[in-house]
Amino acid sequence: MSRLSLHQQFCALDNSFKQLPIDLLTSLIRFLSHESTDLTYDLHLMLYNYMLTLFSTEMYRPITTTTMMLRDDDDDDDDDKQRIESNVFLTLLMRMYTDKLIPENDIYIFIKQLYVNITTDKPRPNASNGLLNSIGNAASYLLLIPWSAYRYFFPPGDGTSRSGPLSDLSLLTLLAITQYHNPPNGNPFRRLTNSIQDTLFVDLDTSGSSSPNNNRFIIAISMSTLYERIIISPSSDKNLLLLYYLLLDNPNFFRYVQSRTDIDSLVLPLLQVLYSSFEEKPQQVYMILIIILILSQDTLFNANVHSLVIHQVLWYKERLLKDISLGGLLMVVLIKSILFNLSKLRDVNLHMNCLAILANLSSNIAQIHPYPATRLVKLLEVLTHRFIKLKKVLSSSPQMYSAAGDNGDNHNNNNSQLEISITDINSGELQTHFDFLHTILQIVNNTLTYRATSNLHLIYSLLHHSEYLSDLVATNDEMLSDISTNILNILSFFTNELAAEKTTEDWSTERILSFLETKSKQMLIPPSNPEGILRFQYEEVSDSYEFITPYMWTIIYNFMGRKWDANNITLFQIHHTSSLSDPLPLETSEGVIGTTKNITESAINI
Repeated sequence: MSRLSLHQQFCALDNSFKQLPIDLLTSLIRFLSHESTDLTYDLHLMLYNYMLTLFSTEMYRPITTTTMMLRDDDDDDDDDKQRIESNVFLTLLMRMYTDKLIPENDIYIFIKQLYVNITTDKPRPNASNGLLNSIGNAASYLLLIPWSAYRYFFPPGDGTSRSGPLSDLSLLTLLAITQYHNPPNGNPFRRLTNSIQDTLFVDLDTSGSSSPNNNRFIIAISMSTLYERIIISPSSDKNLLLLYYLLLDNPNFFRYVQSRTDIDSLVLPLLQVLYSSFEEKPQQVYMILIIILILSQDTLFNANVHSLVIHQVLWYKERLLKDISLGGLLMVVLIKSILFNLSKLRDVNLHMNCLAILANLSSNIAQIHPYPATRLVKLLEVLTHRFIKLKKVLSSSPQMYSAAGDNGDNHNNNNSQLEISITDINSGELQTHFDFLHTILQIVNNTLTYRATSNLHLIYSLLHHSEYLSDLVATNDEMLSDISTNILNILSFFTNELAAEKTTEDWSTERILSFLETKSKQMLIPPSNPEGILRFQYEEVSDSYEFITPYMWTIIYNFMGRKWDANNITLFQIHHTSSLSDPLPLETSEGVIGTTKNITESAINI
């Protein structure tokens, strides 16, 4: 069947769906709502593959076609036709739910069964027990499915999955349904995610399917089992997308994750990907940063990561890290990502997400490890030098800067992080650097002002590297100057006390730290100012589908053995030379998932 004839095949002239596709989806949903058995396991796999194949028409239309659906146009019939042609069966599924073409309970049972399949991860039964093999044994010459068809419906996967095929296909089906962009009414299955509850806190009747109070169907799953299933491989693409939707849309799952005492089992694998695959896996990096940003919006998470000590980090190569808090390790990896992005990628959204996480973590920084303290001071120094050099370039060559800004060409940065040419500057780069620098200054200032006693290594590092702060005081930027002056005043207090106490003999690091601890207790701590606490909140943008939809279908394409016609896929780029297990590259510039909203009244909104 031609892609161009899908609308004619399944829709009437008034854009209403014919009964055949409605009956087809209804039958699939009702059968797959039942738990698989040894006899039906292979049939369930076949039908999940079939359903994903029905949904896959979205891969053959560019994402801009979906954007056109949002245009203001009086021709509603054309809009409906374009929406249907984009993805016939997903559009139909949305209408079946919203227009009550299928009982609501059937939808709820189907979605719940998807989660049950994901969490139970039922293994594939022995081949001798399967329904298809039983049929083959009974009528081998007539009914046995050819090997080519068998391999089509039961592909080997991408070679990286740690779960069974039924669990994987259920998760991919759930993601395909949840991510679908369905203007103008929105995706009802996305809203359904918000209502999923934990079985531990829901009073169910004997059937376990409805509330005795209002007879309304409730999707209740074990959040504990779901979390345990995710952390088996939290950095896999499938699990990252599932984490994103659950943390963002479901408050019950969000609260459960925050209550876990082993949060390192989730965060450490994510940090390892950030550390080792910043260039190779940009889509994963982007998703991981947003997931950590969502987690860091909760003060309990920030307190937990700063109190949980990691005794050794084997995958960190720059130096041996021992007895560092998870929060400290998170700061180290984020700062490394910022410095790398600053020198090569120069992606503003990545900068904003990294700095937003650092800002959220800063309210609970305590007993900071020497290495993250040193790296934080280094980041402050790099941002300061870049900001001052940018400002000098603009003030000395405004006409050249204007021409470069109008040209809009961005050239690669020089090898040094501090070297900046006029052609590298765009119209908003100075303001962007100002916002970044102001955020880091606030983090350092708040830590020294309110938690100096518990962050002695930060004071020690600043005493060795703070001369550049005087350059900020000399600028005409009042906000930067005021914060820098306060930091220098605090450092001057310790410097003067050290000068008065020290004799000609050299002091060891341990002795200096002990002295700093004693003197820090003598500092006057001002009353806590809630408005001065840095807090950033993630907000999903309306066109997030421009990133998520290609990303999700790339995952499905890789997992299912690339059975589709690759030459006609336009949703994402395909590299024919890559191996089956390699993820296909997807540029994050094709779409932005969300933005960081500064909810600190006294801070600059970045």
